[in-house]
Amino acid sequence: SFPAGGCAERGALAAAVLMIPITACAATIEELETALRELRTQVADQDARIRRLESPSKATPFTVTALPTRTAGTDAWKDASNWGRIARGMSRRQVESILGQPTSAKKDIINYVTLIYQGDKAGSGYISGNVQLDSNDRVIEIQAPVM
Repeated sequence: SFPAGGCAERGALAAAVLMIPITACAATIEELETALRELRTQVADQDARIRRLESPSKATPFTVTALPTRTAGTDAWKDASNWGRIARGMSRRQVESILGQPTSAKKDIINYVTLIYQGDKAGSGYISGNVQLDSNDRVIEIQAPVM
């Protein structure tokens, strides 16, 4: 049976009652106690997952490629082999060290940034490619130009 307990226990019980779909007055104290135990278990599991994800010893979920030793020229983005070196998870600095400075950049309302590379290439005409970065300045999408 549910202990007389303090406000915290009664608050937890009230939260459990609000979260389980039951018909009015149909739940018994035992059913509510079971639901409360399940909710506590879910919260404990989620807390453990958050701690694991936020752990500084956790390896990064993406592959980070070492920065090249040379600085990319202004036309480096026009070389298809340079686009092949761009990978998800790279930083903006890494992308710009390979492709050079973008010809423009566009910031989205939800903090995504798109680095745009566009212009004329001898023998190919007008070409355009872009790299989308998340709010942490990490590559999430690559659209290399068709050359």
